[in-house]
Amino acid sequence: MVKITTLKNQILNPIAQIFILGLIFGISYTQDPLYTSNQHTKFLQGLAKADLGYLNQDWLANTLDPLPAFTFLVQVTYTYFHENFFYFYYILIFGIYIYSMLGIASVIFKINTSRLKLLIYFLLLLTIHCLQIRIFDFKTHVHLHYGLAEQYILGDYFQPCTFGVLIIFSIYAFLRKKPFLAVLALGIAATFHPTYLPSVALLTLAYTTATFNEVRSQKSEVKSYFCNGNLSKLPKIFRLKRQGFRHNYFDKNENNLKKSLLIGVVSFIFVLPVVSYMTITFRPTSPELFQISESLLVNRIPHHSFPDIWLTEPAAPIQILIVAIALYLLRKTRLFFILFFPFAAATILTIIQIISVSNTLAFLTPWRVSAFLVPISTCMISAYIVTVIFDRYYPQILKYKKILEISTLVGIYLFILSGVGIQLEKLTINQKDTPIIMEYVKENKQVGDIYLVPYASGKFVDFRIATGAPILINLKSHPYKDTEVIEWHNRLLMAQQFYDNSAIAKCQALQNLIDKYQITHIIIENDDSIQCSGVEKTYIDNLYKMYQVIAE
Repeated sequence: MVKITTLKNQILNPIAQIFILGLIFGISYTQDPLYTSNQHTKFLQGLAKADLGYLNQDWLANTLDPLPAFTFLVQVTYTYFHENFFYFYYILIFGIYIYSMLGIASVIFKINTSRLKLLIYFLLLLTIHCLQIRIFDFKTHVHLHYGLAEQYILGDYFQPCTFGVLIIFSIYAFLRKKPFLAVLALGIAATFHPTYLPSVALLTLAYTTATFNEVRSQKSEVKSYFCNGNLSKLPKIFRLKRQGFRHNYFDKNENNLKKSLLIGVVSFIFVLPVVSYMTITFRPTSPELFQISESLLVNRIPHHSFPDIWLTEPAAPIQILIVAIALYLLRKTRLFFILFFPFAAATILTIIQIISVSNTLAFLTPWRVSAFLVPISTCMISAYIVTVIFDRYYPQILKYKKILEISTLVGIYLFILSGVGIQLEKLTINQKDTPIIMEYVKENKQVGDIYLVPYASGKFVDFRIATGAPILINLKSHPYKDTEVIEWHNRLLMAQQFYDNSAIAKCQALQNLIDKYQITHIIIENDDSIQCSGVEKTYIDNLYKMYQVIAE
């Protein structure tokens, strides 16, 4: 009974801590309202399966799904709960993030040795992540925890990449000598966001290597004591009788060496479902088609894909320097190799990409490891600074302990208060940039409608989810299967021919769209017009007009 109670406490206590930390940190950090930016792409298939409007008739919503686990989560949440649960999920993710960072700092720098030290460190983390300071183009509240090439874990809204907090939790679990919990967390992160698979592979290799080296170093240390006849100086756990020592200890360590291999095998088992799904579902239709689709995708997002572009960003050298400083400070800790291995691998692969101009490496984005390297490095440098200050000025700190504790709690409270105000403003703000035509479409859409909307306009990125109506295409959201990527590109070209051509060519382009894709409605800007047969104007406001295709 006592063991069961202890086990419950071991499970419930961390969960309670994660929830409380998530509330404090999440409220201070704030979230954008649903649905924002990438959510229009990542949530689409889940909302379509949950029968939001007529999205199940949208072409993109019926393409092969690159995020099946996340889609399932969205579908279940929207169908059986409420969309506001997405905010709650992000609170939990915030909690895991800060819980893991505090945990890593406690293992490496003993930041939890006093309540005051832990509170000051927590306030420092809140300051780094939430206080908006801009130095030229460097934003402290962004670039100190974002990775290179605008890759990040925490952002303004809940999306698949936020499951990267489980990578940070995995590192914490490994440092706590829980390697199988660590690889389980890696498996879950990759399942919800398969682009983390290269990071998972690198960390798994780091874990297995670190485990092997740790056992080997222990074995060498004990062997030197044994050979010198100095058993009295062994650590307590190794103070054994001479008789049978060599046999018992080294047999035990030979068995332990197998642990590193087992860690790799278990990690592979955890990621096998997502690896199998991605390999089978998105296997190349042909080498030629795959190369074309790969080129289309990496050139659509060059700021993510090409080092010669993102390395020119002002924040990039500072972020690389932060990681380098952290590695130096951690050089004598267990965390060093875990961070150095993916850092070194990513550096080598980035150099190879620059030299070879490989679209495959650009698509895999090996520099995505910076999404967890930068925030961990920032937090570890912060922990080091706090530790040094406490070590050097502990008598003075102790003298003003009560004042410092109260001041720290007030600081945390002010972050929460500020976050509440910003969050309420975000959730209640009048979205003036949302075209009012969307409200009209939302109320008047019919089964079988397909809308042609300004494909490159940022104002129509949220058209699908805001109205529940299918569209032909837009530039923001794309599929991943090679044949579907090419079809997406062809649709863009046809839409471009309509929107960018003169009146006569516009009519021909429109007719081609009607014949091939059976579009039923066309939206254009108010200063433009359509003078083509077979369509009639059905809506106009101060910004946009809408035409409907007349059935023959």
